[in-house]
Amino acid sequence: MNERQPAGRGGALEDEASADETIEAWLRKAAHVSSPVAKSRGARLHPGETLRGGRLRVVRRLGEGGMGLVFEAFDEERNGLVALKTITNLDPEGLYRFKNEFRSLADVSHGNLCRLHELFSDASDWFFTMELVEGEPFDCYVRPDGKLHAARLRSALWQPCEGVQAVHQGGLLHRDLKPSNVLVTEQGR
Repeated sequence: MNERQPAGRGGALEDEASADETIEAWLRKAAHVSSPVAKSRGARLHPGETLRGGRLRVVRRLGEGGMGLVFEAFDEERNGLVALKTITNLDPEGLYRFKNEFRSLADVSHGNLCRLHELFSDASDWFFTMELVEGEPFDCYVRPDGKLHAARLRSALWQPCEGVQAVHQGGLLHRDLKPSNVLVTEQGR
C-alpha cells in the first residue's frame, strides 16, 4: 500500500517507507476500532457552493472514483478553472491515502500528467486542486464509433506511457491506471 517504492535506494527513503508502513498498520488497526466512517461534505457539494472563504466556487461534478469525487471549480486566486478532488469517506486510512496521493505526486512533473496545485482542508473535509484537463476518455478516443481505430491508438498510446514512466522515475506507482482515467484533449495531448 506504500506509494513510494524504495527500489534499492538507501537512507532516508527507506526510513520514510518504514515509517509509512508503521503508520498504515496503525491506521488499519484504528479503522477497525474507530467509530463509523464519517461522510465528507464533499459528497454533498453542489454548483455555486464555495470553499476556502469564497476562493473556490464549485461549477459542476465531473466524476467519481474509488476514493472520492472530482468537481470542476473556479479558483479566484488562479483566475481560472481547476479540478477539485475530495475524499468521500473520512476514515483514518482513507484520509492518509488521500493525503499521501497528493504529497507523492505533487513533485512529479510531466507534460502528459495533470499538475497538482494544493492540498487543503475546509472545516473537517479534505480537498486538493489540480489542473483541469478537458478531454475525452482514452477508451472513447480510440473507439469513437465503438470499433478500435488502430491509427488513433498508435498515435496516442505513447503519451500516457511517457506520463507513467515519469511517475515510475519518481519512485512511485500509479495504482488506478485505466483508460477512463486517461483524457485526450482536442489538441491530442
